[in-house]
Amino acid sequence: MMNTNKARRPRPGVPSRFDPLDAAITASLARYGITVIRVGLGFIFLWFGALKFVPGMSPAEDLATRTIEHLTLGTVGPTVSLPCSQAGSARSGSDC
Repeated sequence: MMNTNKARRPRPGVPSRFDPLDAAITASLARYGITVIRVGLGFIFLWFGALKFVPGMSPAEDLATRTIEHLTLGTVGPTVSLPCSQAGSARSGSDC
């Protein structure tokens, strides 16, 4: 008995109905791909940077405040370290 549930692979060299679409996507990405990646990464950096200034929304907020508090042996609390960290990273352009 032959198994007919297997997906059939197209033979090499046989044109597919998706070839024109594939060629169009490939051509547009070859032309605009780097720009699309740059804009996407820029958006991600802006988004995470904006989250720093919304209390409780930044995923790194707790880590940063605990690290600074630990490194300063408890002398600098979160009320001081968080705004300083936000201002410093915004000034330098980093996202950490």
